[in-house]
Amino acid sequence: MDGIPELVVGAHTDDDGASNSGSIWILFLNADGTVKLHQKISNASGGFSGSLGTEAYFGHSLTSFKDLDGDCVADLAVGSYKDSVSGFNRGAVWILFLNTDGTVKAHRKISGGEGGFTGQLDDEDQFGISVASLGDLNGDAVPDLAVGAAPDDDGGADRGAVWILFLDGFNVVMDFDGDGFVNDVDCDDCNTDVHPGAPEICDGFANDCDDSRWPSLPANESDIDRDGWSGCTGDCNESDPNINPGMPEINCDGINNDCNAGTVDVQDMDGDTFDCTIDCNDADGFVWSQPDEVQNLRLRPWPLIPSLTEILWDASSDSDSAVTYYGLIKSQVADDFSSIAACLTDPFSPGIVSTVDFGSSPALGTAFYYLVRAENPCGIGSFGTQSDGTPRTGISCP
Repeated sequence: MDGIPELVVGAHTDDDGASNSGSIWILFLNADGTVKLHQKISNASGGFSGSLGTEAYFGHSLTSFKDLDGDCVADLAVGSYKDSVSGFNRGAVWILFLNTDGTVKAHRKISGGEGGFTGQLDDEDQFGISVASLGDLNGDAVPDLAVGAAPDDDGGADRGAVWILFLDGFNVVMDFDGDGFVNDVDCDDCNTDVHPGAPEICDGFANDCDDSRWPSLPANESDIDRDGWSGCTGDCNESDPNINPGMPEINCDGINNDCNAGTVDVQDMDGDTFDCTIDCNDADGFVWSQPDEVQNLRLRPWPLIPSLTEILWDASSDSDSAVTYYGLIKSQVADDFSSIAACLTDPFSPGIVSTVDFGSSPALGTAFYYLVRAENPCGIGSFGTQSDGTPRTGISCP
């Protein structure tokens, strides 16, 4: 057993042994759907010792049973709806007990007067034109079978009929798989890992037989959130499809995204010693909160254009980096330099905005009061407070 289901194909007009006697093919598949091996069952092959006559149409209908005879190998019911042994086109169904190689170990024919069937079949009833496994209807641990007879004339010409056959299978109570539980209490007597009280393991089976819906899988083997992962394959949260071993770890979200207990969120992404839960810009090691009031405001000639005056200040070191911010006074309006505040522009550092043009600058040594505030990716700082403790205000830059 390779864990890959096999396929049964009917060829009801095959001529092995007789014209249109029919055949079936057992196809052993690869995982990609290609055929690894095959076994033909007909008049001339597959260990089948029954007799298929001309126009029997064996293989026109098919159904499988998990196991009828207790050998843990699937068995088949094959329709031969034009079988005429008991009467013209009365039909028949063949029960095939299979070996693991797909050959026939034994067979039983069901038709008028054969196989324990006591129903009345008439000519052209075509018993076996369709078949279907029904599971166990009468609780005897043996699957039962429905057989169609489309042209049956009971009640009128070609009204049709369905026969329910309660089959007699392998009725001995025994422990087929040797796990200590007999087949009338073992929910899968072909698997030693499946029986009442068995521990649940990640094998695709409900091992302990305690689920009334058996063989439904236990929760840890089911992909409840449909993310392609189950508890058995490493999913640590079946209620969230965004949490599984295939997800990247997202830093600072407080969630174990990839279900790896050894992988934790990096709480300080930029290495500035400030946790990402309080760092408003955890991608920049020089910024962790908006700046406070600027410090050490001062003037000096601008080294690149000495005729212009450069204004410098420092940010408060307890809430922003100690990097000096640079600004140039640039205005053609002299009143800008004697008013409460002037708009500044910074050609080198981002975040200080102005639309005023280059113009004259105040002379060195002249006393001016420049009211400025710093800005960084976390926000804009304050102007500070006046002597009476109230916040300073300034003009708004365009």
